[in-house]
Amino acid sequence: MPPFFEAAPYRAGLLDLELHSLAPESVADRALFYHRELSLDLDDLRALLDLQADYRRKLRRGRIEFALAGHQVRPTAQPFPPPSEAAAHLKTRAALFFQEEDRVPTYIELVRMALGEDRWNQLVGLYVEDTRRELELLAPVIAAAVAPAFTLHSSDGEIVDPNGDPPEQEGGESLLAGSRGELAPAGEDELDGAEGEPQGVGARGGPTEREWVPRG
Repeated sequence: MPPFFEAAPYRAGLLDLELHSLAPESVADRALFYHRELSLDLDDLRALLDLQADYRRKLRRGRIEFALAGHQVRPTAQPFPPPSEAAAHLKTRAALFFQEEDRVPTYIELVRMALGEDRWNQLVGLYVEDTRRELELLAPVIAAAVAPAFTLHSSDGEIVDPNGDPPEQEGGESLLAGSRGELAPAGEDELDGAEGEPQGVGARGGPTEREWVPRG
């Protein structure tokens, strides 16, 4: 237990509850990154870059207005504005925050239209594979993060040590590789066979070789 509050990539990185906008900095960077796989031609690239430039201009404009409105109600403002004026500035900030997140679905749909349905579906497949691969690589970090509530078990029932190197199966495959189990909160697990024995959470889509088991 460190004497400081943890941040990503450590355990509390999963519990980062600070307010953040859900709006991405870019709405097309993944599509541009995979331009070869998607066979994007020059016109496609220009269309995506134009969408990105338009999105970015609106993002920056809104954030500048957000900062200016915040400056008016900063705690150290002297004199501090009267309540009605302060409330107006705070409402402006709330509206700008809403607008930033609200425009994202519109631009996602514009990117989808620019790509076309087939290439959009191809991009979705690339995203899923990216996510799966990176989660496999980060499995020891995830195991350590949830260690207070869950333990990760191999197929033979051994607990996988989240602080050590991932153990290997025969053939050199990590026991953590491919672990995509959904985590069940402690106290909500089902019983499997022996009385009082937690079933654990297996990988979706087929026989599991690993499972997350709630502690206690």
